[in-house]
Amino acid sequence: MHTFGIKEYKKDGKKWVKFGVHPKQGDITIEHECHAKVFDMRTVRDSGGHETYRYVIETRLKIGYLCYPIKMTLTTRDNMKFHMLLGRTAMEGQLLVEPEASFILQAPQG
Repeated sequence: MHTFGIKEYKKDGKKWVKFGVHPKQGDITIEHECHAKVFDMRTVRDSGGHETYRYVIETRLKIGYLCYPIKMTLTTRDNMKFHMLLGRTAMEGQLLVEPEASFILQAPQG
């Protein structure tokens, strides 16, 4: 997930991170400050073979009427088309991909 300004701190003896997000794709004028307990630290290799060491947090993913916990790595994705990539582990047993379709999920009512 695209984040910026990541700062580590301690809370109740546990490692936490504070970070900023731009919740609306393509609009950097809206910023939210987030806080999350660090679940893990992992080395992640991108499609170009470059490795980075990233914070891993646990958060809830909400897609349509589904809402369930996933693990997510934090990084800066300024130069990427999408702010978040949803991996196969986060989708496993919950979602199916329709590769020929785009924007097929309607917003939940309410």
